[in-house]
Amino acid sequence: LQAQAPLSRSFRRPPAACVAPADTMLSKLIMACLPVVSLGKVTDFDHIMLQMHNHRTRNTSNASLAPVWEAVDGGDDRACRGANSGDRGSAGHEYDLALYPKSLDACKVRCEGTSGCKGIEYSSGRCEVWTRPGGITASAGVSGFTCLRLVRELPPFTPADGGVDRVCRGADNYDKGTQGVDYALIPKTATLEECKSQCRATAGCLGIEFKPGHCEVWMRAGGIGYTAKSAGYTCLHYSGRSVAQPTATTTTAMSSNPAFEPVDGGIDRACRGTGPDDGGKEGEDYTLAKSVASIDDCKARCEDLGAVCKGIEYGRGRCEIWTRAGGVGATAPARGFWCMRHRLPQPQPQPQPRPCLYVYQEEGTCDLPRCFFHKHGYCFESCASSDTAAKCLQHRNLSDSCFWDGGRCLQKCSSFAGWWGRQNCPSTRCVWNGGACQDRETPQPQPQPQPQP
Repeated sequence: LQAQAPLSRSFRRPPAACVAPADTMLSKLIMACLPVVSLGKVTDFDHIMLQMHNHRTRNTSNASLAPVWEAVDGGDDRACRGANSGDRGSAGHEYDLALYPKSLDACKVRCEGTSGCKGIEYSSGRCEVWTRPGGITASAGVSGFTCLRLVRELPPFTPADGGVDRVCRGADNYDKGTQGVDYALIPKTATLEECKSQCRATAGCLGIEFKPGHCEVWMRAGGIGYTAKSAGYTCLHYSGRSVAQPTATTTTAMSSNPAFEPVDGGIDRACRGTGPDDGGKEGEDYTLAKSVASIDDCKARCEDLGAVCKGIEYGRGRCEIWTRAGGVGATAPARGFWCMRHRLPQPQPQPQPRPCLYVYQEEGTCDLPRCFFHKHGYCFESCASSDTAAKCLQHRNLSDSCFWDGGRCLQKCSSFAGWWGRQNCPSTRCVWNGGACQDRETPQPQPQPQPQP
């Protein structure tokens, strides 16, 4: 082999003996041509052999799908990981290592031609072709490395009711949907292809509405059910799944969490304070957490702070928790980032109790202790409704029926009259004498004997 090495370097084409039909067994072909393969150096012939091997091992189920590359957590300065940022994978089982690739594109070609390839990790001098069944679901920060996930071009978009001059609708022709719930608005989208890309990158996308400068990514549970006529707009169904599958680390997933609403569309936006140039101050307007696995994890950190958190900015593993007093007031363009405002659920108004008189008229009862049955045959607000001595004495001009007893307003025993009074005369402080409710006699203090001098 060493004697043949110089010969192999001079070849730019494989010798005729090495040209074989496509159905020739790869092992026989390698053995026949082994003398012309130099050791420790990749030649043009090696590249041809690799292409033949890739042709034999290519996943035919994806043959009709064009490759699409997705950056993992931003891609740059990221090393690929398996289940989490500490899972480096197993060489030979979850990824194959190739040394001295010519370029990032050459590393991509290796992956595209490898059955079951899920993505690549590339750096100068090395190429990892990941075939882990669960794919690349995490990354770690490593300078000089690039981590990319391989996905496939998905089924095309189809027109909704012809598509042209149509706007998308939900349950009927008048259902425009709710921004942040049924669709996400991405402003300043110049082309239809850009709008389609936003849909592919959004988990749960079921269609788009587009007009130059306006892109709606629809995620409504029932999809786009109807359309309406509107010149200049295009409405398309999306029949495939999203390229970015909703995994634990998909940073572009649109969440339906009602506690968060996109700011200026949310996608490709960075949060700002009073204006687009106000990036805020770390430690004052926001706190920064790094290596956060997903946008949902970032949201969870915000929700843990309750009303203190005003919103989040997330992208490439960075999570900014905005606590600025004025909240997120603006955004600025930033590709690969999300800006969402945190909105706490508004307290629901509590039903006000009906006036006691109405309770008696409708139900024939008094709602104790709030209501009190008057001896003339109706209910009124009882003394118990008063929480101060002043209110107790002025309560419905019934000062003769209420008295303040060291921190609470009580009904006088004499107020309990008639058949109702007999049943409700408070036995703890009153006594029913057969015809009326009266105060219990308070024992008079007995004089204490004085000690003898």
